Amino acid sequence: MPSGGRSAGIRQIKLGFGLRTAWALVCVFPLCLSACANAPALTTYDLSALDKVRPMPGLTLQLGIGEPSAAGLLDSDRIPIRMASGSIAYLQGVQWSERLPRLIQSSLIQSFELAHPRQAVARLGDRMVADVGVKGEIRHFEIDEPSQQAFVELSMQILREPDGRVMAGQIFSARIALTSLEPGASIAGLDEAFKQVMQKIVIWVGRETRT
Repeated sequence: MPSGGRSAGIRQIKLGFGLRTAWALVCVFPLCLSACANAPALTTYDLSALDKVRPMPGLTLQLGIGEPSAAGLLDSDRIPIRMASGSIAYLQGVQWSERLPRLIQSSLIQSFELAHPRQAVARLGDRMVADVGVKGEIRHFEIDEPSQQAFVELSMQILREPDGRVMAGQIFSARIALTSLEPGASIAGLDEAFKQVMQKIVIWVGRETRT
């Protein structure tokens, strides 16, 4: 990849390590840059928010949605696949549009806004002073190769703010059978499993915090 539109040339530069070595470095370096520039771009995906949520009356508290915690493999923009051997790989050629915990937080906020259109919903820790916080941990968000399923599991807690006392906790999970392990089908399966989990979380929070 030439810099500033100039082509890389070969010049005789005599340095302490010899003329022939200098020629080799000048020749090889542009080839390395060219290989990096030709690396295929990853296809980027988002997670959906719930598109069909019946508004739930009764919630009069201000809701703060926290970013869920995640182990190293899940705290990234890559998409893991658990192999039959037990090892973890990543789906090739695809990535999330940002870190998975941030994507989940954004989708939860949008879904709660649809379910409770008259209530204030924001990221926990923003300027809004929340009455109730919703936080969690990503336990699983992966493709399972042996069963050919998308598997999503979140452990969630409802916290009384501002002291952070735990009001309720529950684990939510869903599995979706995949038509294939191709990236497109795998992403669609994960998205559907996540929407099923979100639906359960939205209903649960509304029930537990109704005043």
